[in-house]
Amino acid sequence: MKHFYVITNVQKDPGLKVAHRIQDYLQEKGIRCTLQEEKENSGGEQGPEYKSSNPDKIPDDVDCVLVLGGDGTVLRAARDLVKRHLPCSG
Repeated sequence: MKHFYVITNVQKDPGLKVAHRIQDYLQEKGIRCTLQEEKENSGGEQGPEYKSSNPDKIPDDVDCVLVLGGDGTVLRAARDLVKRHLPCSG
């Protein structure tokens, strides 16, 4: 896999500290990693049909989505991304 996308529950990872550590680690290994913008997960931005992430904002070349948070965060992300057919790991 060459490109990961990270969705974070900003209440559990304030300032995206853990997400940035994951991004740094992957980039050290030569793997591209894009973080979801914090404002996208704070409500309103993604629209009423999305609870966690707008699939249209995820780059087309993403191979896998990493979801940081609890069960609810993983379930919301999976529901939002189902039409993208991307593997998700929580």
